[in-house]
Amino acid sequence: MAFEGVIPRPTYPTAAQATRVIQTTYEGAVFNLLTAVTVSSVLFRFTAVTTPVTISFAVYQRQNQSATSFTLAFSGSFTPGAGGAQNASVAVGPFGLAAGEIVIIFGRSSAGGTATMRTYGTQAADGLNANVQAGAFPTTFTTATAASGGPPTTINPAAETVSALDLGMLVRFL
Repeated sequence: MAFEGVIPRPTYPTAAQATRVIQTTYEGAVFNLLTAVTVSSVLFRFTAVTTPVTISFAVYQRQNQSATSFTLAFSGSFTPGAGGAQNASVAVGPFGLAAGEIVIIFGRSSAGGTATMRTYGTQAADGLNANVQAGAFPTTFTTATAASGGPPTTINPAAETVSALDLGMLVRFL
């Protein structure tokens, strides 16, 4: 069987996979996309879901490596079925992403329900996701932006709250 899709790599994964209860504000991480890709759908992995719950996500890319903000490439929302571990595939495209750094944010946009998903585990590391110097962007971060309002058109990780939490969403672009 041939491998299908592209799995973006978090800039700084340090441990095995983890699980993360999805919050009502957006959280996210910076990823390295090693090759250009055309995205038609995004595959997510959940470990537990209660309904009703709606998950919102957004993918951003910098226009050039010197830019401080990342521009929205595409976004989506979906409601996975209730139950235990499951995969959810969300049609989004097609959208083109160039090789380079991208940001993926996610949040729970519905008031009720809970969902726990797979993320990459991280540890606090100075300069990356802890004690990040002013003007530099962290590899993982939380925002004050409510997921119920939709994603912002741009995001600057340096302006968000640095976090050493497990916020690198485990996704596959198909």
